[in-house]
Amino acid sequence: MSPAAAPRLALLPTAGIALAFLAAAAFAATANSYYVFILGTVALTAIVGVGLNVLLGLTGQVSFGHVGFYAIGAYAVAILTTHKVSFWLAAPAAALLAGGIGALLALPALRVRGPYLAMVTIAFGFIVEHTAVEWRGLTGGQNGIMGIP
Repeated sequence: MSPAAAPRLALLPTAGIALAFLAAAAFAATANSYYVFILGTVALTAIVGVGLNVLLGLTGQVSFGHVGFYAIGAYAVAILTTHKVSFWLAAPAAALLAGGIGALLALPALRVRGPYLAMVTIAFGFIVEHTAVEWRGLTGGQNGIMGIP
């Protein structure tokens, strides 16, 4: 293989990913709401999976707190959209909120390793779950938020 062919071969995975993303976006624009829901669920699960892969695969650390960040982002989008904020503004705001809370959690979590990190992150997940269930005025409690556009 010539040295000039190597950069072109390196672009093939990137082009394939871009093509798959465009195909999924075109499908989501034309499919019914059930298929869009399934596609969105798969995409969100993939994002959580990539985050866990980065943490566990690259550092060998175990985290049980991912679901807490997932919930914070989901509730933030739901609350903002029920208050007439566009989804396209609510999603980045929710990502910034979850990232900010993650930065705050990182302050004590960066000082621990192994089972202690697992305990910190699982405690965070429990705190988020308990807050979501008990703060009925904001989150709807166990019923969740109704009337999301």
